[in-house]
Amino acid sequence: MKTTYNSIKLFFLLISISFCRQSLAAQRLVSPDSVILTGTINKKFAGDSALLIVHGQFYLQTAPLQFAQNTLKAAIGSDGEFAFKIGSPNSPFHISVAFPDDFDKSGELKNPLHIANYLVEPGNNIQIRQKNDSLFFSGTGAALFDTQYRLQRLTQNQIKGDTLFGYNENPQRWLQIQDAHLDEIIGTLEKSKVLLSPLSYRIIKADYVGDNRQWVFEIMQFTGFNHRTPTGKNNKIVFEDLRNRTDLISKDSLEALSPKYVYFLYTRLVTQGMYAWAEQHDGANGLDVNLFGVMKNGYDGLVRDKLLYFWLYKRRANNELRPFYIDSALSIVKTPYFRDLIINENKAFEKGKPVIDFDFSDKKDKSWNLNDFKGKVVLLDLWFSGCSGCVAVAKGLPNVEHALKGRSDIAFVSLSIDKNRSQWLQSVSKNPTGQHYTHYTTPSTIYLYTNGSGTNNKFIKTYVPANGYPQLLIIDKDGAIYNTNPSKPWDRPGEENLIAELREALNK
Repeated sequence: MKTTYNSIKLFFLLISISFCRQSLAAQRLVSPDSVILTGTINKKFAGDSALLIVHGQFYLQTAPLQFAQNTLKAAIGSDGEFAFKIGSPNSPFHISVAFPDDFDKSGELKNPLHIANYLVEPGNNIQIRQKNDSLFFSGTGAALFDTQYRLQRLTQNQIKGDTLFGYNENPQRWLQIQDAHLDEIIGTLEKSKVLLSPLSYRIIKADYVGDNRQWVFEIMQFTGFNHRTPTGKNNKIVFEDLRNRTDLISKDSLEALSPKYVYFLYTRLVTQGMYAWAEQHDGANGLDVNLFGVMKNGYDGLVRDKLLYFWLYKRRANNELRPFYIDSALSIVKTPYFRDLIINENKAFEKGKPVIDFDFSDKKDKSWNLNDFKGKVVLLDLWFSGCSGCVAVAKGLPNVEHALKGRSDIAFVSLSIDKNRSQWLQSVSKNPTGQHYTHYTTPSTIYLYTNGSGTNNKFIKTYVPANGYPQLLIIDKDGAIYNTNPSKPWDRPGEENLIAELREALNK
């Protein structure tokens, strides 16, 4: 058991993957240090590919590729057959498998996937068969997959019946329903316990406990903690109820490393911070800038390091990452993998570091790259259609431009990550339609498009790693980073601060 413990603690090591198509007889000769997945799906997908995702330290249901360790494609044969061979460490790990109908028209992964964040064990040799809309499993590890498939479908059905309105109506009743959901999940898992290894059982339990409880605390964040309202008072009762409960998973156990459980721990810490703020103020503060001390004192080891990195990731997502946050985390993070992630992220955003080049197109299909702005300060606005925060920023930018009107050494660049070009053109037209797709435009702004690459573009991945929008970036006259977190002009003070920051860059 100690060997297994150490291997789990080293779960962050990169997983080497290779694809292998072989005869069915050869596939049965799976070695104990690999996992084989074979299967047959709808013949209509012949000639397409299946996608296998090996997950890393975190898993976001809405963005399964976000923290992927690796991805692999397998061709789908004429009879709908496919095969993957995965080299693995000597411990369980999580994967997802996406079939062609898991993708939308723009090529983005839809949610939920057929096989989402499933735990696999070394030596598994699983055959997957699709019939109508259902999946069936056989082979070594089939019980492991069948259990998770039933839990996945159960959870999806539960979420369909949940609404934020239900919480606002009666938070205490809503929590009782979530508790009943969790009891049903654990009861379903318990029925398969004898078919699973003890370690896999505990990890899967942590996955689904984390998923359910993360949802609970996230909904509480959306409602706020204004104690002057009836909902706020009930919210306080619900929070106190949850705070007085014993955790279902020990924070010192191996299963606490489950990506979904770590996400829950983080969400709970944020909610606790909001509650503490609300106790002293009228309403809640959604910022969690003080979580460093809580994580440092409340956790240790790999769980603490994962939480601290996720804290930095979320700060980046909200465009609120500060240098001293990184310095604080590096002062105690010991795990080499996470130290490297933090250091590399800091380097990418370091003031004075040259910006990587790009090749984007404007509305007339003219190509633009970084050299076209040499000698100018660039304010880059990154956004997508349908983002209300992006619209709020775009509404204030014309005032910022007007304040710097007449200067030839500054360029205002709007960069959309829309995958659909027509949608982008509609959003930046002079007469846009649809309230949620209105983007405020000016004659002097240069409007660029990622040519359909969206979030998969190298430039976007580098400077919006957490995929949080809107994102502003100030580039100096030498094409280097000047400010990765300038003020947002969604109110008058924000406009004035951004103008001052741009003037400072111009006078550098």
